[in-house]
Amino acid sequence: MHINGAPQFAIAAELGITQGRVSHYIKEAAKAHPINKLSMEERMAISEERWNLSEREMREAISQQRHQGRTVTETITEPNGRVTTKTIHQPGVDPALLRALSTHHDRRARQLNNQLSPDAGVQAVQVNVVRDFLQQGDKQGKLSPEQWNQQAIDV
Repeated sequence: MHINGAPQFAIAAELGITQGRVSHYIKEAAKAHPINKLSMEERMAISEERWNLSEREMREAISQQRHQGRTVTETITEPNGRVTTKTIHQPGVDPALLRALSTHHDRRARQLNNQLSPDAGVQAVQVNVVRDFLQQGDKQGKLSPEQWNQQAIDV
């Protein structure tokens, strides 16, 4: 429930326990996660491989679309309620895929220039491990200045 974004108070109400107990369970589960047993070097290697894997997947999709085009599906609901689906084959690469690769490069460059927390990539891997297990996507936001400073102090 926590991974799906449910607030701790809602989880507590659902389980019939206190919010503090929910917080305790979440912390214990995080401590027990296998990635937390890895050394910093191993965590950085996982983070690096995750970046590389994402880039390879995007580049492969772009290459495939460049040679074969892309399929665009459009669903149309008519005034009478009838739903029709139209599939069109278009040449070229999906602009959203090109933007995703550009954003990926920008985030990687900012991380390498220490504009993102060094642990942000590792945190993304931790979240991805859990979310991939649950077959959900991941949205990683950037840190606020306060969060960045706190992480610098904690290190």
